[in-house]
This record gives sequence, structure tokens and C-alpha cells, in this order.
Amino acid sequence: MILCFEFSCANDGSVLAFFLDFWAKKSALKYSITAQNRSIKLYVEGNENELAKFSDEYINLVPHSVFIEESKVSLADELPKNSEFEFDFSFKNITPNALKSDENEFGFKSNNIFIANAIKDIMAGKTVNYDGYEISKFSSFDCDYILPTNLKNTAKIFVCDEKSLIALASFEKPVINLRTNAIYRSNHKDAPLYFDVRSAWDINVYKITQALSENGINFLSIKSLKNDMKVSILDERILIISSGEFIKTKEMEFINSFDDKNYALFGLCVSELGVANSTIARVFLSQKYSDFIKVYKGEDVFDMLRINLPKSFEEIWQKISEFDGGDRLLANYQKEYKLPNGTIDLPNNFYSLFMIIDQILGYNGQILNYARDYSGLKGVRIDYKMSSKSKFDWVRAIRSTMSFRLAGADAKNISFGCLESLAFFLSDFGDILKDELECEGMIFSGNLFANPVIANLALKFCNSNYKSKFSGHYPLEIN
Repeated sequence: MILCFEFSCANDGSVLAFFLDFWAKKSALKYSITAQNRSIKLYVEGNENELAKFSDEYINLVPHSVFIEESKVSLADELPKNSEFEFDFSFKNITPNALKSDENEFGFKSNNIFIANAIKDIMAGKTVNYDGYEISKFSSFDCDYILPTNLKNTAKIFVCDEKSLIALASFEKPVINLRTNAIYRSNHKDAPLYFDVRSAWDINVYKITQALSENGINFLSIKSLKNDMKVSILDERILIISSGEFIKTKEMEFINSFDDKNYALFGLCVSELGVANSTIARVFLSQKYSDFIKVYKGEDVFDMLRINLPKSFEEIWQKISEFDGGDRLLANYQKEYKLPNGTIDLPNNFYSLFMIIDQILGYNGQILNYARDYSGLKGVRIDYKMSSKSKFDWVRAIRSTMSFRLAGADAKNISFGCLESLAFFLSDFGDILKDELECEGMIFSGNLFANPVIANLALKFCNSNYKSKFSGHYPLEIN
């Protein structure tokens, strides 16, 4: 009798294959592991009792991964030829086996002397330095992320759904940005609307948190010197914002061999998604770098969109006044609200545009958080248009948001409308690219998409006449 355990993965599944191979070897049963089209299959041969034991004892020791999208078990007729894998990685991350034996499958063990000293120091209010992290008792949001000492404690500060809890508990232990709950914010006026959270990632940290939880400490502050993995929980998938150490050494060497590291990253995404021979649009919306849309068609590259933002608020008011009714809009707006002034020194991207709008509308840097917090089905439609063949008209967008504020639209509605209208704009742009350049799809990248609102909306609206995708494995951007 042969059982086939099949896992659909968002990446190549090599880490999952390592764990399957590790525990299949331990079982002493005949097995093979295959990898094809992001599907990892483990075939195990044995009698009914042996396979029942394997399912109950060994498969349960394979940790859940954020890259696993679906799994199922079926009967198979034969053991196929084993695929070749390179297990050239080692992680300190906690696994079910580490909880049982104090050692994970890569040989990382707990350090009980360090654990005892760390517990004592944190209890005394001191900061513990550990493997590139500063760990201390949580007292303020002056940290990189918060670590609940027990996942059940998460709800004391954050709104955390089942998908987020599963991701927090996964093998990769990613950082996730969660909404702080209304009760906590009512008692802590300085609490942000959203903040980063992570659960204990290795056996040492886990044992420390376990002891602290028993002593009434619910949360720890973490300052990190590392490039930790970070994900965003979308409606239909998990989006990798930062891959952390879950990107292969060879891939990082390839990326680092380029001056333009994000172009190298795009090349890896093209290969991953199997679109190397397609006409494809690269939609890069950053927070740090200039935004653009480029189309790759054969050997040709077409620059289709650039943003050149104003250099001062005075330039904005001058451009608005040139529109019919612009002077009236500015006069009416000044009656109700203050117009900011001074220079603007920001990258040429939509994120910067949102920050400019935020300042004009007086949202105190919360525009992207307000968009996430909006409970309506639709936002106001912001005027997103091109001023020329490849130049975005930022004046119309800013003027539009000011008009909606004067008309009484609330902050969350306008904020959501800014992102929703951008997604509609990208969708319309994709239709143009399909008609003019026979573009078959878009690859989204850049850290603006770390906000789940724009990521969800882009996927929702940009898949009608062509296919739009995020990488399932690589980060949104290399900083």
C-alpha cells in the first residue's frame, strides 16, 4: 500500500522537502519525494498499520510553512523516481520536534544557562542581547515589533484572525502587521493603529517567553538588527514582503551581482512565474525609489509610466490655480483648513503622493492606515489620469482629494479611495498595454504593495483581460 502526501507550495518547496525527507528516513519505510510545478509529493510504502503510524507520528512533526497553500492525501500505485534536492540550508527556527526534544532537525539546541539568565534579567527590567536582537519587557511601541509570550496573549492588544495566527505559528515565524484593538487604544492613547508582531522563533526564545508568561509578562519588545521575514495576509494568499533568511544563498549572490538589485529580483520573479518568453509589464510601486511601469517585449523595453512630483507646496497651489475653478477651490479650502507650504523633497512615487495628500488633508501620517481601517465597500473615486503619454497627472489627484474633503467625505473614505482609484488606474493601464503592446500580464513589486489594501485591490481589478501576479517566494523589494 502506498500513500501520497501532496503539498501545493508558493515556492519551490525545498524546505518542506527537507522535513519530509528527514521524517520519512526516521520511519524506516520505503519512500520517495518528487517536485514538479510547485507541487511536493511524498510517497510512502507500508502496510495499513505502518502507514497509520506514519501519518499520526511522523507527518505531524513536519512543521507548517507559510509557503504551503494546500495539502491532501491519496492512494498511489507505485513509488516514482525520487527528485533531486539541494538541502544547502540550516535554520534555528522552532519545530514540533524542538518542543519535544529541545533540538530541531538542523541540530540547533536550547541553551539552558542562557535561558535562565535571560529570564532573570528581563524580569528585572533589563535588556537581553541575543543573536542580533535586543529583547526587553514591553513598555512602549519604541521597538521594531512586539513578541507575545503566549500566542493567546495576542488578542490583548491586537485584532488577530485565524489566518494571522496560523502564519505567526508557522515554521518561518514571520513578522506580521496587525491592527491594535479598540479597547487597548482607548486605554493607551499613544498606541498606533497598526503595529508589527512576531511569535517566538527558536527554542531559546520560546522557553524564555514560556517562563515569562507564567510570571505574568504578556509581551516583549524586540529591536532587530536582522532582515527578518515579513508577510502580509491578503484575502486569497500570503504576500512575502521580506524573505529574511528564506531566500537561497545562490539567489542572493545573483541579486547582489547587479547594480540594480531590484531588476535582478524581477528576473528571478520572471523565471519563477514562467513568463520569460511573454510580453510582460513590470509594475514597481515603491516607498523608497521612483515608481515606474515598464513593458518587456522581446528585446525591447518600453517605459510606460513615470511620476515627477512637485518640489514645493507652492508649486501645487500654482498648478491647481491654473485649472478652471482652481482659485475658487483654493479659496474655499483655506476658509476651512490650513494650506501647508515649503519645499517637498520626496522620491517620485505614489507613496510620496499619498504623503503629500496626507499633509494637505491633515491626516497626521495615517492615510495608509486609514485606508486599511475603512469598513465601506467603495471609496470616493479620485481623479487618476495621465498628463501625457507616459507622465502621471499628480495635480488632478491632489485637487480631487481636496474637493472631496470640502464636500464632507471622511478621512477613511478618502484614504481608501486613494488606493482603490490607484488599483482602477492600474487596471485601465493594463488594458491599454494589452491593446497597444499585446502585453499578457503584470508582475507587481515594490513595498507600496506591503499595504494589503492596494495589494488586494490590484489583484482584484487587474485580472480581467490579462494576468497579474506577485511572486510567491521573493520579497517585494530589495532595499
